[in-house]
Amino acid sequence: AELLQEDTDLSSEMRKALSLIREGAIKANKIVSDLLTFARQAPPELKPQDLRETIQAAQRLTTYLTRQAQVRMSAELPDTPVITCYDAQQIEQVFINLITNAIQATPERGTLVIRLTQEDGYAATSFEDSGTGIPPENLHRIFDPFFTTKPEGQGTGLGLSVSYGIVASHGGRIEVNSVVGQGSTFTIYLPLEQR
Repeated sequence: AELLQEDTDLSSEMRKALSLIREGAIKANKIVSDLLTFARQAPPELKPQDLRETIQAAQRLTTYLTRQAQVRMSAELPDTPVITCYDAQQIEQVFINLITNAIQATPERGTLVIRLTQEDGYAATSFEDSGTGIPPENLHRIFDPFFTTKPEGQGTGLGLSVSYGIVASHGGRIEVNSVVGQGSTFTIYLPLEQR
């Protein structure tokens, strides 16, 4: 479809059809990737690392999304490293998923604030959005596989369940606070490295 779109002789109708094919292929790829990730859930490769760097990497990878959605994303990070043992790729995936969900739930000119603190032997990374919030009746189901409130074709309902599994495999936990009409805060707790 991409190669065909480069043909200058195509009609606008044909270009539109090729765009739909590409979008469908991208969505199918995402669903299959989510299913494979959910099924595999490889054990994490734990290494002592600075969580600030993983947060910044996740921010960089979602800059386009935030700009497109007109959501203001900021991070409040400590000046000194926050070292904990974790798999950077897996935790980055969790952070990207939470950022993406927050952006999708937040109206234009809304905010997303990421905070990193240390409390009670844990590194706590919170994602606080000014979005629509989660109704109380859905709050206990958000980590269930295949549960989604997104419109058809926009979510598989695996993102949060995969994230939950990754965080649990690191000996951590996820907590959620949400108020309908005001926003949600997801907080990831990862044990600090034992020195």
